[in-house]
Amino acid sequence: MKTTKKKKASKAAESAVLVLRTSDKKAPRQRKADGRGHFFAVDARTWGHVCAQGMAPACAYLVLARFSGGDNATTKASVQAIEKHTAISRRHARAALDALVAAKAIEQSTTPRGFPLYKLRAWREVSPTPVAESDAPQWVWLPNQLVTGTTAGEVPPVERVRQTGDVGALRLLVDLYNAHDLAGDWGHATAGAYGHATAGDYGRATAGAYGHATAGDWGHATAGAYGHATAGDWGTISIRWWDAAAERGRVATGYVGENGIEADTAYKLDDKGRFVKATP
Repeated sequence: MKTTKKKKASKAAESAVLVLRTSDKKAPRQRKADGRGHFFAVDARTWGHVCAQGMAPACAYLVLARFSGGDNATTKASVQAIEKHTAISRRHARAALDALVAAKAIEQSTTPRGFPLYKLRAWREVSPTPVAESDAPQWVWLPNQLVTGTTAGEVPPVERVRQTGDVGALRLLVDLYNAHDLAGDWGHATAGAYGHATAGDYGRATAGAYGHATAGDWGHATAGAYGHATAGDWGTISIRWWDAAAERGRVATGYVGENGIEADTAYKLDDKGRFVKATP
């Protein structure tokens, strides 16, 4: 029974990643004031520590991180945000935050107007063993929709996994993004054959043959032969292909907003090097 339950939880985590491929194309794209675009980040090491506290604290931590500022640390999100984006009750949301404070994963203070203010502590402040002041965060970049869902109205992936009751599946969901190469805005993510590379706004995502490359607004997504490429508004997609008639490799390039190329839509090439939508 335990093995079956773990398999179901694992599938739930994987399907939660896949649901983020769907979005409402008609919804206006907004750029966040903090300049991070559509991503937030958690430290991989702190995330493992948080998951050890249980399902509710782990979900609460992701909600706090989702609404953090450009420092990926300071957030005004609190009990109300946790209630809104998960099915965790107010009482249990408060208990989850208390557990995170007790685990030294977050610090609580108040704004000048008396509202809750939280800080996600750096790993060197969380680690049970000494860590150098110069320690750099091991960021795992995550799409905002992981917590808030897409504009199409699906249940957010974090909430879907929470419903399995398996915190290991929730940890796996985030670890899957860590295993892929996902960079923030202006970053460059690279993956090999069959890999997934995701970059934020203005970023460059490059994947090898059969790979999936995804970039945000004004980004450039490049995939190898038989790959899939996706870009946000004003982005560019490129896919390599073999022209058998000319006996040479070519690169097809498309521009979002031109010739039917849509934002946030995965494309592949047909046997003549023309862009067609990739079916899930």
